[in-house]
Amino acid sequence: MMTAYPRDERAGGAEPEMVRRRLSGPGAAAALVALVLLVGGPASAREEQYKCAMGRDCFLYLPDEMDANRTYWLVVGVHAYRGKGKGAAGLAGWVRKGNCVVVGPSFPNGYQMLGHESDKQLIGVLGELHKKYKLHKKVFLYGFSGGSQFAHRFAMKYPELVGGCASHSGGSWGTVHPKARGVLFAVSTGEADGSRLDGAKRFFGLLQAGRFHHTARIWPGVGHRKSPGSRRITEECFALATTGLYPGQKEAMDKEIAAIDALIEAKEHGQALGRLTKLPDLEPPPPPPPGDSTAKGGGEGRKKMSPSENAWGWQESKEGRAALRQLRAVHLGPVIAARMDKIEQAGLAKVAAIEKGGGGDALKQLAALREQFGAAPKTAARIDALKRKLIRAGRVGRTDKPASRAGAESAEKKAQSKLNLAQVYLSANRKERAIEILKGILKSYPKTPAAEKARERLAELGVE
Repeated sequence: MMTAYPRDERAGGAEPEMVRRRLSGPGAAAALVALVLLVGGPASAREEQYKCAMGRDCFLYLPDEMDANRTYWLVVGVHAYRGKGKGAAGLAGWVRKGNCVVVGPSFPNGYQMLGHESDKQLIGVLGELHKKYKLHKKVFLYGFSGGSQFAHRFAMKYPELVGGCASHSGGSWGTVHPKARGVLFAVSTGEADGSRLDGAKRFFGLLQAGRFHHTARIWPGVGHRKSPGSRRITEECFALATTGLYPGQKEAMDKEIAAIDALIEAKEHGQALGRLTKLPDLEPPPPPPPGDSTAKGGGEGRKKMSPSENAWGWQESKEGRAALRQLRAVHLGPVIAARMDKIEQAGLAKVAAIEKGGGGDALKQLAALREQFGAAPKTAARIDALKRKLIRAGRVGRTDKPASRAGAESAEKKAQSKLNLAQVYLSANRKERAIEILKGILKSYPKTPAAEKARERLAELGVE
């Protein structure tokens, strides 16, 4: 039996009439210009028009200045029936976000069902752009009406290429494929969209029954047009597909990062390291309950539409949760690296001071330093190297026996420390080193809770 999707009461159909009233009269032209500047139209983007390998028009939108050290997200805006790629289905202005480039391919009619090799056309465009620019592997795909028909079908057929897909008011809806459970889908339609409504409900039901990672909405009073609600969940899906964070979670992450910065400033490097290595796995609190005046970031007025949805209105999948964890690691990678660098500098300076001072208590000093900076790879390696050097030189005696070291720290604490270190390497995109550490946990500490987490991480990384 098909699951019925409730109406979302937050998105009514009054906006167009309101806009028409505001843009009538003597001030209409000035108001229209102000509105275009506010929403960010194509004029705010640098446009490049070219022919793709199949000889079809393509429109590319780039930030005024591209950062050579940054990896950008690629957004694909799919035009509606009989449309063209110019403007990228209204998303050209997204380049102002600073983290993406936008492309609008022009497809021949029939593209809605991936006809006329339109899917191969897009794959070719993606390949061309990846060769020319520094882009993340997976793209964000958007389409309305005819563009919606193409977008969700392409995402289902090629999930390895798509991270997030916003698909609204499709004239027809295809089927679902289990291999696409890791793609983040934001889908919707208007309640007054005539014959399109039944097909949308059927597809939304398939997503729910198949446990896809998605949010699905039906907008009351809305016909066949873009609505405030569809724009909102499109933005929400893009943020989720590029950061791994739901609305409001970024604020919680920022608060934790500020606390880590304060610890670094106070030279409490051990505590800072402990919190820094756990940052990718931090589970921020959900938004406040509906009606709570403190609700922010999309949580305001949010209510569950079905029992299977989380507090943000999304039904999650195991594959989607794994994708979000990896996205958070990628998003937080530069944040973690910058703070790790500060901690490493402080740790290496302390090691250098011990090396310069020498003395009979050098090993004791190094042991204390190892306890504080053990999760900082460069400092830990330098501590161990200096320790071996001092012992070989005969400047200090060996006072720490293996048995005493083993008794000083429990197996679980050691395993957890290594698990945190592996996560740091993942956040820094050093996958091979992280896998090596995770395998080491299984070998040395097979019966600890950290070993079970290590197995989960390896499975997510595709390592058996």
